Parts: sequence; structure tokens; C-alpha cells
Amino acid sequence: MGTEWQVIWGQLQTHKYVILMLMAAAITAAVLVLRGDDRIYMALGGAVAMIPAAYLDGRCYRLYHRLTIGGLLLGILCSAALEILMPGNQLARACEGMACLGGLFLALYIATGQLGFGDVCYGAALGTFLGWQCSLVAFVLTFALGLAAACREYLYYFRHGSWRRRMLPLGPFMACGAYISLLWGQEMIRWYTGVG
Repeated sequence: MGTEWQVIWGQLQTHKYVILMLMAAAITAAVLVLRGDDRIYMALGGAVAMIPAAYLDGRCYRLYHRLTIGGLLLGILCSAALEILMPGNQLARACEGMACLGGLFLALYIATGQLGFGDVCYGAALGTFLGWQCSLVAFVLTFALGLAAACREYLYYFRHGSWRRRMLPLGPFMACGAYISLLWGQEMIRWYTGVG
């Protein structure tokens, strides 16, 4: 085992109960909201793939490439398995989502320099679970949630005269936006476009 694997494993061991509780909550929500819907399989796989990386980013300010690439591979494997069991362009949908969300974060990475490459890889991994339409919803939700958290930090600064946190990791907002999009993205798209 290499050094990075030891660091990741140590972090996961330290925070295993919180991560497992978050996974259990996400899986329960997916079962309750998507019962009888084919999207439930991607939501369950997405919860397992996205929560450890997002939690460690929130705690350690680092998206580990080994976790994000593992999430990407899990998304492709879930899509391939669903394509075999229930044919319906699942694998193409995963590749479109990966290109869409990963491409949007890559464009921000190149244009602003404010994101890390881990955010780009994590965006691509999340996109495999979402498809391209829900990836757009997740992208918007990521920055809406991040803006809300930044406003909270500014309010704290104006009230107390000091910063509580100077840096907000993007991973937790990406995971929350992607998960909301997994559960209600199609409904949000239908509401926004007025179709259905």
C-alpha cells in the first residue's frame, strides 16, 4: 500500500461512523423518494461513491484522486451493469454526464484557477451517475449551495469581526448538488421547462 492509500485509509477509519451514517441517510432517502424508479440504482451507487470523498474534502480540504477515480469507475460499472440488465443507453448517458459535469468544472479550472483538479475529477465521477441533464442541475445547485455557505461565513465575519473559515471546500457542495439532482433533477427540469 502506498503512502496516499495509507492516508486515505487512516482518514476513513477516523471518520468511519459519520461517513456510514451519512451513507445510511442517503440510501434511506433514495429508497423513500425513488421507490419503483429505475434511477434508484444510480442513486444508491452514487451515495456510496460520493460521500467518502466529499466528507474528507470537507474535513481535510482535499479531494483524493484515488477516491474520485474510484467513484468514476464505480459509476461506469453501475451504468454498464444496468445496461446489461435493463438496456436503455445507460452507458451512453453516464459518458454524457461525465463529459458534461467534468467539462464544466474543467472549464472553470482553466478559466479561474480557483478550483483544484480534484474538483474536476470529482465532477466527472458525479456526472457518471447523473447524465448530462441532471449534471447541469447539479452544477447550478453546487454553486447555489456554495453561495449560501459563503453568505453565512460573511455574516459571521460581520457579526464577530473574524473569519471562522477562510476556505470553503467545493466537494461537499458538489455532492449535495449531485444528490439533490439524483433524487429530484428530472422533476426540476420538467418544472423549469414546463414540460410534463
